[in-house]
Amino acid sequence: LLVRVALAHPQGLVYPLTVARASQTELQHLGAKQVLDHVRLEFDSLVTQAELVSEELVRTSSLWTEMWQEGLESASQLFFTARDAEGIVAKLEPL
Repeated sequence: LLVRVALAHPQGLVYPLTVARASQTELQHLGAKQVLDHVRLEFDSLVTQAELVSEELVRTSSLWTEMWQEGLESASQLFFTARDAEGIVAKLEPL
């Protein structure tokens, strides 16, 4: 049933299925993968673009989190080792 709905309205289901395919839950991952495989036969470009958007959103959201974590760690090291207030500000200012 979900395959038929996805084929009739791919623009509404491809992105959520792409996100669900990345799930840690085995059943959800396999189900989304099977439906996307069927939809890809008819709408390869749409599925590929949804995968790209999903990957880029994950990549950019992780990047900001990692930048903040690294900046805060560097600033705390400067504080506890060198008591370098100017260095701390310089590390945190770009964030």
